[in-house]
Amino acid sequence: MSSPVSPATPANHSRRRRRQLAVSVVVGGVCLWFAFHGVKDGAAGQHVSLETLADVLRRVPASAYLGYLLLFGVQVLLRVERWRLQVRGLTGKTPSWGDAMTINALAYAAVFFLPFRLGEFVRPNLCASRGIMSASAGLAATALERIIDGLVATAMFGALLLLAPFEWPPWVRAGGVSALLFFGSAIIALLVAMKARAFALRVVHRLLGVVSAGLAIRIGALVGGFLDGLRCFRGPGDVMTYLALSTAFWVVNGISTAVMVIGVDPGATWIAGFVCLCFLVIGVMVPAPPGNVGNFHAFAKLGLTVSGVATLPAIAAAVLLHALSSITVAALAAAFAALGTVRWQEARHALDPADASMPPARGPTATPP
Repeated sequence: MSSPVSPATPANHSRRRRRQLAVSVVVGGVCLWFAFHGVKDGAAGQHVSLETLADVLRRVPASAYLGYLLLFGVQVLLRVERWRLQVRGLTGKTPSWGDAMTINALAYAAVFFLPFRLGEFVRPNLCASRGIMSASAGLAATALERIIDGLVATAMFGALLLLAPFEWPPWVRAGGVSALLFFGSAIIALLVAMKARAFALRVVHRLLGVVSAGLAIRIGALVGGFLDGLRCFRGPGDVMTYLALSTAFWVVNGISTAVMVIGVDPGATWIAGFVCLCFLVIGVMVPAPPGNVGNFHAFAKLGLTVSGVATLPAIAAAVLLHALSSITVAALAAAFAALGTVRWQEARHALDPADASMPPARGPTATPP
């Protein structure tokens, strides 16, 4: 006779959240230490002070900030249009630009600033409360978005290995080759899953069930959600449009990152900005405290230093990119909350995962660094 499963209670839920917060704070603290450890003034050989760091940032030209803001706007338009394509495919109706911008602005801010990926529930629950589509359909759309973003970012990293005019450290090259193999394998697996959904889900449950029944359920739900999200594609034209919008988003994202990196260090290459973005994609998937503090800085610095950027400008660029991400995402959410049709109270209520029927998608978050 199987053991009864303890029901989830508010007290258990609260304890689990506290443990998760503690883990994320520790991880973020370790990453923050790693980011600033060993950063020295090349001339004096001393650890960098805040004044030295501020002096580096003061030299960034205004044109870099202007370019970043313009490219940030392009990214917003690309990802919102991509989401509108999904909604149109799932419901037969296209949400207005006003509603789409407001919902996505609030959702992106929630994903960026809140721990435990609670922000992933904001967009699906807002869609459900406003009659756009059900919360489960919204989570299916999110699962599709996260997985496609992961595949595109992985392919981009693999391409950088071939295009970079310098020699990569062995561990980076090994990671890039692994990323390309993963990308190819994932494409094949997804094609099989599209054609044989039931078979694919059985394989997931049997393979992962050997390790953990809970893990098998969560990954199975994610795979099922992804396959449900594929219903938004009414034909090859929708698939190609979605992939084109996704690729364009990540290319513009990489360019905006490179603009700021070169603004900090004029000797840096454009490729360094794209490598920095690829490392950030990995960083945001690691449990992090609110605002990705620590994770963002450590992985941005690591991506820049392996691309040949000196340690001081690398951490300066990491600090600037994180600050700009925080400000732009928060400002966009505040602006659309004030001008749009969604009230803050409605957005806060949308944080409740009880309305959703799937776990939040784990994958790269498409917030522009």
